Amino acid sequence: MPPGSPPVLGGAATQLQTASADAAGSGVDLANAMVTTVWNGAIAAGGILGGLLLDHFGAGAFPWAVLALSLLALGIAFRADRHGFPPGPRMHA
Repeated sequence: MPPGSPPVLGGAATQLQTASADAAGSGVDLANAMVTTVWNGAIAAGGILGGLLLDHFGAGAFPWAVLALSLLALGIAFRADRHGFPPGPRMHA
């Protein structure tokens, strides 16, 4: 990966864990436990909902579900510009 390239394939979890730890301050242990629990719950929910979607609507529903989730993620990313995690102590000048 070239220098300065954005992280992909697993980088989001690491960045979220770091950002929440920075924001939590002295509550870092609780914040890390919460992120891990929610992340694992989201993985399980994705498998369950994907199975239900496949069972009830067939494979043709997946592109539409992915489009809806992608638009939701895009909206969240644009909102995070103003409301996301502030730079923590790891921010370089």
